[in-house]
Amino acid sequence: MTQDIHRQAIPAKDLEQIQARAKEISELLAPYIIALTPEERRDLPKTGEKTFAFTEKAYQIYKEYPALRPNFIDEAAYTADYEDAMRLRIPVLAFKQISRALEDLQMIAGSEAFQSGLDVYRNIQAQARRNIGNAKVLYDELRKRFPRGRRGRQEDDGGGADE
Repeated sequence: MTQDIHRQAIPAKDLEQIQARAKEISELLAPYIIALTPEERRDLPKTGEKTFAFTEKAYQIYKEYPALRPNFIDEAAYTADYEDAMRLRIPVLAFKQISRALEDLQMIAGSEAFQSGLDVYRNIQAQARRNIGNAKVLYDELRKRFPRGRRGRQEDDGGGADE
């Protein structure tokens, strides 16, 4: 039996609007996107609240004390880096929260749909054992979706898909 936490389907028109807005945002960001390889991501110094505070103070000193600036730093590039690093913090956090909420919603809906599917599968399995209607054909079709699991479980135990 499923928990039934997810009780309301998101209307298709709402999902279409979400997808359209996500596309708009992607298009707005496209000129600025820099795709990093996993190695590049790993090698970059990571930033967080403490490093943002340091970065903010260092930039403030850079701007207030021109005589102490390193001569090899391009001021326009530094300013662009600093401003984007600071201004992107808010939308990054917002999108992380949205992404997490969408993942949670998909996870619960998918889990509940899968559990209900298992209930259907087990019911058809029981009916197939009693030779009721075309239950055997339907059972055979569904059980193809359960290859032997990693733990060597038999396919008709109703619990080996995507483990």
